[in-house]
Amino acid sequence: MRIITACAACTLAFMAVPAAAQAPRSADIEVVSFAGPKSVPVGRTGTFVATIRNNGPSATMSEDFIAALSDLTLFEPVSLKVPGGTCQLSLAPDCALGPLAAGESAQLTAVLKATGDTGKKDSFRLQASRNGAQISEPSPPDVTNNTKRVEDVLITPSPFRLKGTAAKTQTITRLRATYTCTEACTYVAQAVVKVGTKKAVSARATGRLAANVRKTVTFTFRKSTLRALRGMKGDAFLDLTAKNVLGESLFAGPRVRLKR
Repeated sequence: MRIITACAACTLAFMAVPAAAQAPRSADIEVVSFAGPKSVPVGRTGTFVATIRNNGPSATMSEDFIAALSDLTLFEPVSLKVPGGTCQLSLAPDCALGPLAAGESAQLTAVLKATGDTGKKDSFRLQASRNGAQISEPSPPDVTNNTKRVEDVLITPSPFRLKGTAAKTQTITRLRATYTCTEACTYVAQAVVKVGTKKAVSARATGRLAANVRKTVTFTFRKSTLRALRGMKGDAFLDLTAKNVLGESLFAGPRVRLKR
């Protein structure tokens, strides 16, 4: 009985040692790359991708490290994503990285919207840092590898364009113009006729234009207007306003001469 009791005590003592002597965790997090488009049209978004690697020696747990975006002046974040982690935009845009084994990498994807003026450039950075005291960095810490910058992203004009063409001389009963949008858009069209001091406005025409497909719009007037203006010389402005899915609005108004 004494031998059994002694062995039981040894077993209890042996089990208590590892918990007390557990080595602290440490990891070196490196931002390997951070890149995206060299230019982004105003009002549009660009996708920038960073690769973040755990150089070890320990595995990291969820939220041991965070990666934060900073120095954004002409861009604003639309979304941030990292597999296995959590991201937020409300304060400083950043992501708490998910668990990474030693030598494992994660990709952070940032979608940024160009809000500055056309022709200007912006530069910004992504920095990874330790979050709290649950894990340490190797001693001495390597602070040279936890930041990457994207330099001089140019804000270019919007690719949305609208073109309107019309015959230079037309009769008021057959006023028409052809319009083309470089992107799918909706339109509102209305002709304005000026003859001396008289002014007449056509009925409004609405519809959709497919991208880069020409559409001819015909402008119609009330019979009373036609009777009043028929046979008189003047100008007609064939106005059309187009709007794309982003809410960008453009105007085209070819001018034509009325003939008798």
